[in-house]
Amino acid sequence: MTNEYGVIAACAQDFLSALSERPKIARVLLRFVFGKVAYREFVFLADCFIRTKTYMNYELNNASYHKEEPRKDFSEGFLKY
Repeated sequence: MTNEYGVIAACAQDFLSALSERPKIARVLLRFVFGKVAYREFVFLADCFIRTKTYMNYELNNASYHKEEPRKDFSEGFLKY
């Protein structure tokens, strides 16, 4: 399970890095798209990487998994409790 958490952390870093490359207007609009609660969780995630100094800014375009077609609905497989 530990390795899975490492993959989750790497994906979160990649997501933050990809968003940081977007224009400022896209990042501002993200606040409205996410909604209040999800945006606060997103900011908390970013702050965690900043506080622990584990945030890495690196090139994402050449990653092998970007060549695969992603699922159309990211929430597929999530269970509601």
